[in-house]
Amino acid sequence: MSAFSKRRILLWLIGGLILTVGACKSKAPTKPDLPTLPALADPIPYAELGQGKLVFERVEIRSNGAQGLYILDIANSRSGAINGNYETPSLSPDGKKIIYVQNILGTTEWETFVMNSDGSNPQNISRIAGRDVYPSWNGNSLEALFYVDDPVADVRLYRQSAIPNPLDRLQLLRLSPGLPSGLVSATSSNKLVLIGDFGSGTAIYTMNSNGADLKLVLSESAPSVGGAVLRSPVWSPDSQTIAYLTAPKAADGRYSAVAVNLMNADGSNQRQIISLPADWQTEVCCQSNVTLCWSPDGAKIAFNKFEADLLSHIYVINADGSGLTQITSASNVVDRNVSWSN
Repeated sequence: MSAFSKRRILLWLIGGLILTVGACKSKAPTKPDLPTLPALADPIPYAELGQGKLVFERVEIRSNGAQGLYILDIANSRSGAINGNYETPSLSPDGKKIIYVQNILGTTEWETFVMNSDGSNPQNISRIAGRDVYPSWNGNSLEALFYVDDPVADVRLYRQSAIPNPLDRLQLLRLSPGLPSGLVSATSSNKLVLIGDFGSGTAIYTMNSNGADLKLVLSESAPSVGGAVLRSPVWSPDSQTIAYLTAPKAADGRYSAVAVNLMNADGSNQRQIISLPADWQTEVCCQSNVTLCWSPDGAKIAFNKFEADLLSHIYVINADGSGLTQITSASNVVDRNVSWSN
């Protein structure tokens, strides 16, 4: 078992609705009696969001155990729920598709799926032995990017068309040891930014989309990080700036704050646009717990923040650090893994 598998803290969520999909490697029975997400009751300030679609994952871990996605149609001020044990959703550049990972019922397998943004037509696009993590999109294309934690003891990063049984699958990286800690963000000019411990501590890297020219941009050991944990680097829509989160972590594993930061593509001009008090220690199953994303026009950044253990909400802020607004507000929920697209 790889380092990734050994270090992942699993708090299995009882009661997440698992959908049966024909593309799964093994068919799984549906459980219609399990809890599902209700219609979104949070008073969403759509006017503060501006444009596009925004999707996020909600886990009602303190109440009935429901898990799934909410998608916000900002222009029409409406929302919809997509129920299932989905992890790390990411909207396609055109806003028509969602890529995510899902557990195959009765197994330890997590596979990468793509579905329409209304939750219809889920398709397994991976079928690779191991645990898939951190799926995303390759810039403005409809190519998928995702890691697979291979049981042979390494972690691999793949790029391929976002369809079942692709003929163009390309292995970009093979990491041994390797511990990715977030999705890969891509520009329209085929430049990637990624984060993980690739043998010398957690750091942010850039790389070409063909797997060449891997460069260290910022390490957690850098003085400018101040001993905090790095999370969720994402390219701005104009490909000039990388936004990322930092979170100070105490010796007992408790986080005390979360900050939104910006830097140039080469790691220069690092600046913090806001730091907010936060409080969490428990890592909720199974992947990213704090993430951010840019609005399609690059004017805003959405992110999630933990107010307490097992309580997290979505916020948005202008890229200049002004206009902080809380987007979700329900009690007893973990809102995380936010993605924004046209």
